[in-house]
Amino acid sequence: MKYGSMRSKDNRCFADKKPIGKGGDYVIVQEIYLVKLKADSSQEDFMRVVSFLKGNNAQIITASMQRFWILGTLNQSLAEVVRKMAVVEMIGGVTFRKREIKVIRIKKS
Repeated sequence: MKYGSMRSKDNRCFADKKPIGKGGDYVIVQEIYLVKLKADSSQEDFMRVVSFLKGNNAQIITASMQRFWILGTLNQSLAEVVRKMAVVEMIGGVTFRKREIKVIRIKKS
């Protein structure tokens, strides 16, 4: 089954949706993306991008208004729209593959 060939009633593509269960239900695949704005961006540009993401049901994990970057969960189609914005310098997927938490144990004497 090709995911890109499925269309909704308003002719939008379900390319970022995958079937779950036997009933044919679909779930939107959310991934973590880092959005970096251009260095000459203003705080208004930053707030405009943040409000756009919130308006499209993206969850913002953390953000820096001083460094102009946003870390959040987006679906693939929303990430493509954000990538085409004029104020966005870079957008990239973030993967956390392995837990690397080192535990230091101190023996009590």
